[in-house]
Amino acid sequence: MVIHDYSRYSCDATQFHKRRCKTSRIMLPASQAPFDELPEALVETMLSRTGAIGNEITKSFTKILHDKPQIRQLLQQAALLKKDADSLNDNLNPTTCGIDGAYTIEKMLSTDLVAIASLAVEGLTPPNEKQYWRLPHHRSNVFTLPHNVDTMLVIRGIMSAMEL
Repeated sequence: MVIHDYSRYSCDATQFHKRRCKTSRIMLPASQAPFDELPEALVETMLSRTGAIGNEITKSFTKILHDKPQIRQLLQQAALLKKDADSLNDNLNPTTCGIDGAYTIEKMLSTDLVAIASLAVEGLTPPNEKQYWRLPHHRSNVFTLPHNVDTMLVIRGIMSAMEL
């Protein structure tokens, strides 16, 4: 939770960033004030770019939709486009599973605090199939490392290996 002292201002915390005012001490969770630690000009610059970025994404999707018939034709000619029913065996009832991983690196004064975790869950199992995992499988580790520019790359590799 981020605690802000707005005692010298006369409006609430949501109006504080728009104009300076006077009110009592207000406590806001960090989730409601995500930009509090950033300079106001930086946030305004970033937010001013959202319209242009939205237009670029829209143009990209529009181009894909426009080119869709030609792409579909090329895939069919190369025999790469199939119906899902053609690729599944009718006698097979597929099960589902989920695998995910996460990592974080907290840069401390003299070391990096690293946490890595992976999770695997057997999901929906058809009635005629055997369930192998009654509970989720997980691996996790927390440790410290000396500062190094390649720490993130190594940690991501370890996380991927843990997921496998």
